[in-house]
Amino acid sequence: CALSDSEEVGVDIEAALPPEDRAKKISERFFDDADKKAVKEDPPCFSRLWSEKEAKAKFFGMDLSNFLESERNSGVSNKNIQKRHNVAIHRFTFCNIPVTLCTKRDFSTIIFTYPT
Repeated sequence: CALSDSEEVGVDIEAALPPEDRAKKISERFFDDADKKAVKEDPPCFSRLWSEKEAKAKFFGMDLSNFLESERNSGVSNKNIQKRHNVAIHRFTFCNIPVTLCTKRDFSTIIFTYPT
């Protein structure tokens, strides 16, 4: 869960790399050429790229399938969506879990709290 008292946020976690054949199918269907190439050269980057898409869909309040379809039909690449909508992507690891946070602007501080 991500909360902000000043703006909308989208958050996603991808704890595990899916099987290579599944990652390949998903990237072939939903990634632009640059991201497909990145996954082919470095399969573990799939989780990062996929997590970015999920965080953006949540940020924009869209169902993931609708967001991906809209992104694909518009011909707008992952990087251009960030520029067009002026969103910031924050990637970090918390307790060995990769986290992607999408916000309207950059932050210098992100604070985690969790039950002990």
